[in-house]
Amino acid sequence: MSLTTAVRSELAAVALPDGVAGRAELSGMLRFSGVLRRGGGAAQPWTWVSTLRSTVARRADRQLVRLFDVRCVLRARQLHAPRPMLLVEIELPEHLLEPLALDVMGAGVDASRRQESRMVDADDPGLPEWLDADDTKWAYVRGVALAGLRLSRADRPHCEIEVPSKTLATQLAALLADLGVRAVPAGHSRDRWRVLARSRSAIGTLLAGTGATSSYLQWEDERTRRAVRGAATRGANADRANARRSVRAATAQVETVVDALARLDSDRLDDELRTTALARLANPTASLGELAQVLDVSRATVSRRFQRLAAAVADVGTSGDGAV
Repeated sequence: MSLTTAVRSELAAVALPDGVAGRAELSGMLRFSGVLRRGGGAAQPWTWVSTLRSTVARRADRQLVRLFDVRCVLRARQLHAPRPMLLVEIELPEHLLEPLALDVMGAGVDASRRQESRMVDADDPGLPEWLDADDTKWAYVRGVALAGLRLSRADRPHCEIEVPSKTLATQLAALLADLGVRAVPAGHSRDRWRVLARSRSAIGTLLAGTGATSSYLQWEDERTRRAVRGAATRGANADRANARRSVRAATAQVETVVDALARLDSDRLDDELRTTALARLANPTASLGELAQVLDVSRATVSRRFQRLAAAVADVGTSGDGAV
């Protein structure tokens, strides 16, 4: 199950809120998933039609019965591409438009207006005016998330909500900011917008605030496991690279010692270089640090002695003197 599906399933199982909070959740759910439509001629009433996932549609239907004692028209539609999915259209009668803030074209709409209306910014009144208390705002955001939230993998924090208009996107971003969720509106296509949250803290606050606590913990757990696995991989790669460098350095030092003993008079080497050369031959795979421990000196001292030894080998042909 994807994270988006897990979040939607968990939010759909949250206890139904009462009063204004219940109305706010239902308003957000329907507003962000539907259109205002008039069937037939100008004499026909306006209705609101939302298309929702089946679990979300069942929640909306139960809430409509609890709050308004209304059974709405439901129409199921099975999709097979891009993946199998059951969608449900829920049609609300005209008398529910105002209490749910879905009368987005206002009362007494002109009959010449198009039969199905996706609001342009000049028409869109934005969010309901009665979203005042924090619990009401969070309930509205939960409804919005049920309608159209999408969440990416935890290693690439990205959460987006599809929005019908620029006005609505701007106001939703401001509402989320009031709740401590940093989000920004962004264009999506010619007539659609998105509200994006791209930080782990913002996404965590959004999930926890709407009630998707288990999904939030799963999301954080996956992020932590990926981070630990990435750190372990980087550490292992660094250890292998260090080991390769250490082996190359030790091999070069052994070659320097062998060359020095072949070309120089070992009896005329000073005690420091002779001891270091013999220690390297006795420990051909030891790192510079390990060799320094054997000699009870610092790594820098061992390195300088090998530099002196290499310089002596390079100069022996010129000076003709094997003493170092």
